[in-house]
Amino acid sequence: MNLKRAIGIGLLTYICTFIVGIIAALGMGLDMTSTDTPPPEMFYISAVAAVIIAALFSVWYFKGKNVKPSAKQGLYFGVTLIIIGFIMDIVTFIPYVLGGGSYNDLLSYYANPIFLVTLVLILGTPAAIGHILSQKKA
Repeated sequence: MNLKRAIGIGLLTYICTFIVGIIAALGMGLDMTSTDTPPPEMFYISAVAAVIIAALFSVWYFKGKNVKPSAKQGLYFGVTLIIIGFIMDIVTFIPYVLGGGSYNDLLSYYANPIFLVTLVLILGTPAAIGHILSQKKA
C-alpha cells in the first residue's frame, strides 16, 4: 500500500464527499445551522454519493505507479478512507462545538444504521474496485 498516496487521495475523497453533502443538503432545503436530526433521505443520498465517490477515487488510487490493484489493497485503502473521514469529521466539528453545538449531534449521526451500512460499503467499494482491476491486469 502506498500510504502517502492513500492519505492524499483519502483527503481529496473526504473534501469531495463533504462538498457533495453540502450541495445535497442545500438542494433539499435543509437548515445548515442545525445538524440535529437530518432527514433519512439525506442519509440515503450521502450513502450513494459516498460509494460513487469512493469508487472513483479508488480507481484513481490504483492508477498509481507503486500500487498493485487487489481486493486486499482496496480494503486497506477503504480503511484509510474511514480513518481519514473520522479524523476530518472531528476536526471540522470542533468549531461547531466551540460555537455552542454538541458532540452528541455527531455521535447520533454515527449511530444511525444507514451510516453504519455506508461504512461497510466504503470498505467494500475499494476492495471490489481493486479486485476488478486486478482481474483486468491479469
